[in-house]
Amino acid sequence: MRRRNSKLGRWLSVDPLADKYFGWSPYNYVKNNPLIFVDHNGMYTTSYIDEEGNEIVPETKDGNNATVIIPNSKKKEFIDEYNNTSVLFRDGVATNSEWIQKYGAMM
Repeated sequence: MRRRNSKLGRWLSVDPLADKYFGWSPYNYVKNNPLIFVDHNGMYTTSYIDEEGNEIVPETKDGNNATVIIPNSKKKEFIDEYNNTSVLFRDGVATNSEWIQKYGAMM
């Protein structure tokens, strides 16, 4: 777990999973996009892509460390369900496990 000094507005340690994200600074938070991402637990992300390899929705921080392919036939339905899911639940392990079973296959 990382510690943050809120008085200084700085991290006191690097992200323990920094070696998994080579393109990002070990001191960044939520891939430098705090308006979209929230890092509740510092876990791995899950990416959802279509059959052509395009990202469908922002990565979720559920801890799966997976890339999930959503078939084009289920893409619209998946996006609708994602958009109708509360932001608080999008990063949940149970929510992502359900989406993976219902819509796609892990790579």
